[in-house]
Amino acid sequence: MTEKDIERIVALTLQRLRPPTLLLISEAQEYQKIIHARLEACHCVYRLAFEGGAEEALWHSLGNVHEDEGWLRTLSSVPYRAMVIPFLSYALAADVVNGVMHRPFAKAIHQALSCGLPVFALPYYCDPDSEINRLKGNSAHPGYVKHVQATLLTLKKMGVTLCSLDELIANLMGSEIPDARASVRRYITVNDIINKKVKADIPGALLTDAASDYLKNQKKNT
Repeated sequence: MTEKDIERIVALTLQRLRPPTLLLISEAQEYQKIIHARLEACHCVYRLAFEGGAEEALWHSLGNVHEDEGWLRTLSSVPYRAMVIPFLSYALAADVVNGVMHRPFAKAIHQALSCGLPVFALPYYCDPDSEINRLKGNSAHPGYVKHVQATLLTLKKMGVTLCSLDELIANLMGSEIPDARASVRRYITVNDIINKKVKADIPGALLTDAASDYLKNQKKNT
């Protein structure tokens, strides 16, 4: 056995010791086998939940399956590493953005975001302007495209990471998945600057209009 073989075995063992990643599998018409193969190659520990119409038989090889909705009740207490939605639909994205909780997956995403669990989603299906839809020759009305992309932008602002399959795999294969809470932009108020002595140049932070005006006035007076 070569040194590279040993390193590979060690890496796979460490990957298996990490907390499980929760996969939310919904109905999809295409690219299931490709995405399945890429996720399988990560050698991560997965837990799976299905929503109506999903091709369950294909995915069972990846990990244990939650047979009922009991997993929703324990979502915040189970130490998952991340949540992954490989086939994000516009309907699901809209439900999450609008706070519609009829679907278990919408409830799950809200719970994950509220407890800081990293949430990754592939937007290939729901984004009319995605590379896949362009390759297929799909042509949506420009107004509809803007509407869908506005919904996806709101979803991103809520904390969902919309990424490519390559980016998802890189995150799952990495030693650490960034805490979702660390990527959420925070706003600095006048109170933060005056009373809490918060610096305005914190990476990723944004100033409220009042805070921006306050700093401009401070510069004029110095």
